[in-house]
Amino acid sequence: MLIQKSKLATMGEMIETIAHQWRQPLNSIIVIAEDTRDSYEYGEFDGEYLKDSIKKNSNLTLRQRETREQGLSNKC
Repeated sequence: MLIQKSKLATMGEMIETIAHQWRQPLNSIIVIAEDTRDSYEYGEFDGEYLKDSIKKNSNLTLRQRETREQGLSNKC
């Protein structure tokens, strides 16, 4: 019974870590999207700004994918 509780506690900690690693990049993606919208509304938007926003969001998305794949490989 004690071993089972320990395993469940460890799993809970792992899930919390993964959730945190997902929340932070998602929040950053939202901030970048809102900033992009605001720059358009205020006439500050150009092709270079768009490229930069896409690059930032792509990097965040790739980091999330790597985090997910690391989590899956740790289970195997």
